[in-house]
Amino acid sequence: MEFKNAGERWLIRLEKGEEIISSLLQFSKENNVFSASIMGIGATDRVSLSIFDPSLNKYIEKEYKGDYEISSLMGNISLFEGEPALHIHITLGDRENKALAGHLNYAYISGTCEIFIDQFSSHLERKLDKESGLKLLSLKD
Repeated sequence: MEFKNAGERWLIRLEKGEEIISSLLQFSKENNVFSASIMGIGATDRVSLSIFDPSLNKYIEKEYKGDYEISSLMGNISLFEGEPALHIHITLGDRENKALAGHLNYAYISGTCEIFIDQFSSHLERKLDKESGLKLLSLKD
């Protein structure tokens, strides 16, 4: 991973074999970035996506292997119980230009991944919603 600070924006490049979620958590902790938005593009060959099933109050996970373009990576960094938490969604394109999308559990880079992080001046925090089981963004002061 290489990164560069440009004011309130961070530019990150992940290399082949690096995993997005673990790399961004490491970056967040090492650089004290706990409130930010994330966007990026790149390529992956092994990825796990989830969708939330409200009737079961849980995520349904599925792994994909093969060559995929990351056409959209977006989400945020916040704090949950004092630790950095990532909430990232991803849209992938396959060889037939069909799209897959969902909540990102992990993705290993097959070529490169370029990520832009816009840091916020105020803290973002998540709180557990007991009814849904989701860690919801709390916007109350």
